[in-house]
Amino acid sequence: MKIRVTCYWLLLFGGLCLLCSVSTRQIFAGQNYPSHVTVFGEPSGDTAAPQKIDTTTEADIRQLMDLLGTKAVVTRLMSNMEDNMRPLLLRSFPPGEYRERLVELFFEKFHTKVSADAALDLTIPIYAHYLTDDEVKQLIQFYHTPLGQKWISVQPHVEAGVQPKARAWGEQMGREAMREVLQEHPELAQQLKVAAAHQR
Repeated sequence: MKIRVTCYWLLLFGGLCLLCSVSTRQIFAGQNYPSHVTVFGEPSGDTAAPQKIDTTTEADIRQLMDLLGTKAVVTRLMSNMEDNMRPLLLRSFPPGEYRERLVELFFEKFHTKVSADAALDLTIPIYAHYLTDDEVKQLIQFYHTPLGQKWISVQPHVEAGVQPKARAWGEQMGREAMREVLQEHPELAQQLKVAAAHQR
């Protein structure tokens, strides 16, 4: 279960960073466009050499991943992330016939750099940092028990049930928060009304 949860946060955080970093202001900021185009901001600086993992520990972690079907989960999450990214990325560029082609080519290039296998490789050192090899082996043993097998089989259904409820709850809270802010700050509500009228 820890393996799957860690993959969720890794990919969701990566997707959020990607979406937040895309900015047409950054893209068109350079005078010598396109040589100075910066779509994703400056590099994070996290270029440390990968942690050396004991081969037995790595093999056990991969076995646990396989047992949990983690690769399939990561693949599905990456696909969902892309579906969410695509319209936002399209809207981040100025209008024009070029946008569809540009975004399509971006994802083609993105797919050559990002894969589920690569994502799993990145997370193995994290698991090795927080779990000893003995603990990984105990998890493998647990997931081979009837209870562990049941959890593996029902977890996708649990997730599928939670996701729409969490999304609806988040949307409702967002609407309430925005409505309250506009009620508490009528000057902003008026400015919003004027701005909306100018867009028509």
